[in-house]
Amino acid sequence: MSLLTVESDGDLSEPTVVQSPSESSGLYIRTRGGDLTKVSIPEDSLAFQTGEALEIATGGKLRATPHCVRVGSGVANSSKISRETFALFMQPDTDQLLSPSVTFGQFSRGVFDEHYEKKTEKLILHSQQIQSTYKLDPK
Repeated sequence: MSLLTVESDGDLSEPTVVQSPSESSGLYIRTRGGDLTKVSIPEDSLAFQTGEALEIATGGKLRATPHCVRVGSGVANSSKISRETFALFMQPDTDQLLSPSVTFGQFSRGVFDEHYEKKTEKLILHSQQIQSTYKLDPK
């Protein structure tokens, strides 16, 4: 089982563990060869996933793994199934060097800008266009 599936019907204080709703549901990773493949984690195991900061700090010895979670097709009553995640992020101090010239803080700011600033700029521009089109007062 690489996915703990809980049916959320009735009393949630005592969830019932059920089998995965679809053989194709679960965690997928992008391999170094570029393929997307389903991960199968043994029941008595714990998986660790590393991110870009650890890849940089280890000089590439530990590699970041692009990943996603998919719900398989043809899942009956999929509205009763939820995905619950417990993530624990560990990171160095912001002034800790990841490489000779980049601190973790600088790296984090770059990742944030790459993933969020562009989206934020697009949302602001879109909002301004809507305000202009409909002659809305931005206050």
